[in-house]
Amino acid sequence: MTQRAIRRLASKMRSTHKKVKSWQRVAEIHKIVNSRGSIDKGLAYQIAVNHFEPTMHDTLIRNRLPCTCDKCIKQKRLAIALEIIMLFDLSSSELLRAYKLASKTRKAIA
Repeated sequence: MTQRAIRRLASKMRSTHKKVKSWQRVAEIHKIVNSRGSIDKGLAYQIAVNHFEPTMHDTLIRNRLPCTCDKCIKQKRLAIALEIIMLFDLSSSELLRAYKLASKTRKAIA
């Protein structure tokens, strides 16, 4: 099952390739990188042309794609739950702890 975000990225990458005529340049523009941090034109080509969907957590996070692993889903649920809790119901120490946890969670998700 192809995720909507990956389909959109593939469409944008094909459109970019029509303009720049280089998979290396497409990977640079869309910031597709490998585990060493260098530009990965092969992965860009696979996503755009062969409809490849990365499944490894590290690859998805590194390329700023949504991850559906249990850890990421729990973090997103926790962030939503923290937003629902009424601020007036919390003590000052709980409020400070919730703020710190929410900022860590948002940084991890982004």
